[in-house]
Amino acid sequence: MFAGFIKMIWILLKNTPVLSNLTFFLLRNSRYLFWRFRGPKEVQLGPANIKFIETVKREIGSDNNFKLIEFGCAAGPSLIELAENYKSSKFFGFDIRKGAVEEGKIFLNHNRINNVTLFNSNLVDLNDEISCDYIISRATLIYLSPKDLRNLLSKIKTRVDKKIIFQEIHSFSNDSVNHYYFAHPFVKIFKELGYEEFFTISMEKLNFERWDSKEWFGVNLILTRK
Repeated sequence: MFAGFIKMIWILLKNTPVLSNLTFFLLRNSRYLFWRFRGPKEVQLGPANIKFIETVKREIGSDNNFKLIEFGCAAGPSLIELAENYKSSKFFGFDIRKGAVEEGKIFLNHNRINNVTLFNSNLVDLNDEISCDYIISRATLIYLSPKDLRNLLSKIKTRVDKKIIFQEIHSFSNDSVNHYYFAHPFVKIFKELGYEEFFTISMEKLNFERWDSKEWFGVNLILTRK
């Protein structure tokens, strides 16, 4: 009964124009607190993440001595999987969720995995001096506001030597769509920030119903250094 009541309140909040705008505004602006203080997360790859890692491996190919950064690494399962395949490379993960990062560090220490390092960090506060060969991210940039996303992308534009591989939801329009997360027009933003000078930009539409709506769709965004 209680769950039904909560569901009814949620439906009311998101379908009443003035209330929905206020509700989504509060959700978007409390997201950093939500993720920062959310509890531990098991070191395990879900089916969708496994497919994403297959895409990452395809794009890396035979390269085996590189530095890779993941935005939104959680407890690091994607990095641990990649580290098993590319033992001569170094992997670094950033995530705002402290409990997940701590769980990942325990796993890395227990299993003596030495080429993966995890940081509890908000991407908004990312150091301007980061550098790497690859950056990957899946379903993380949807939590950044348009301003924060542009700031982040501006920081990394000249700091990636080989490829950027993002799997995110992409807006159908030329503007970011506001929900309790954001659907951004990534290709447009990349072009406005001058990425075409440094990268070849490609976008692959995903066949993933959970990410499809009238306003956005799931994509692989692959930027290859010229």
